[in-house]
Amino acid sequence: MAADNESARSRLIDDFSAVLSEAEDMLRRAAGETGDKARDLRSQVEAKLLTAKLRLQELQEEIIYLKVKQR
Repeated sequence: MAADNESARSRLIDDFSAVLSEAEDMLRRAAGETGDKARDLRSQVEAKLLTAKLRLQELQEEIIYLKVKQR
């Protein structure tokens, strides 16, 4: 079970690292843009962050399930 928790933790770290890198890149690009292009890039960042938030919730539920299952 500890291996499952470590695997979930590792996936979470990898997922968030990737999302943060993509969001930072999009924000850098948006800084030089105006109008529709900037709005589009901001929307993409929001979508990436929402995806990360949902993934975090899934992993939290998985960890809670694994802890309950251990008892």
